[in-house]
Amino acid sequence: MNRWWTILAVLCIASGAAAGNADITADARSAYVWRGITLNDGPVLQPSVDLSVPGGFGVNFWGNFDLDDYAAAFQKHEFSEVDVTVSYEFQPISWMQCGIGWIEYLFPHTGDTNGAAAGTREIYFEVNSLEMNGLTATFTVYLDVDEVQDVYAMFAIEYARQLSENCMGTVGASAGYAGKDMAAGGTSGLHDYNITAGATWNLTEAFEASAVLTYTDTLDTDVLPHQDVNLHGGASLSYAF
Repeated sequence: MNRWWTILAVLCIASGAAAGNADITADARSAYVWRGITLNDGPVLQPSVDLSVPGGFGVNFWGNFDLDDYAAAFQKHEFSEVDVTVSYEFQPISWMQCGIGWIEYLFPHTGDTNGAAAGTREIYFEVNSLEMNGLTATFTVYLDVDEVQDVYAMFAIEYARQLSENCMGTVGASAGYAGKDMAAGGTSGLHDYNITAGATWNLTEAFEASAVLTYTDTLDTDVLPHQDVNLHGGASLSYAF
């Protein structure tokens, strides 16, 4: 299976680079928080490659590299997670953008033995409102079809404003719902919320830098028990070609 993902990655990177539709991003984060759950309370690096082709199809490769240990699950200086996402976006009506996709979760170094853990797979459906006076809204449903076999849904709103010629500021909020097997506490219900502020700077036509600060907490401690990290942030640098 890993061999086929490697072949797919090489082919997609080559085709994306040839078409000029590729973005490479390097993120540095103070912690790894996923759907409200603290996966690592220490610093991490999260590189990604995003490729798109005409017609709305895209492929994304993302990884989490731990710079510190966390509990018994994550070892420093190793990739604990690699995700591969295949997506298709379309616009059914003038004010709405939709997307569907498949996410492959791989865990090459997770667990007490520092070996590979069982991966899983999700399909998702996303609806985005197009920007109106700086506001956008997004609703996304994720369905795990392998190890977890349950659902996570998220609603998010964001406001963006041009702060200067080369700087865009954003503020946003989101809330998530998790099914019983998806929830960290083993009970279905409202799971987590996030309040975010960030800024993006256009350094050149190709290079872009950004910074973000997020406050995350539980909406119901039976669904998501209190986590080790609430306030987290980071910075990133991306290159488009």
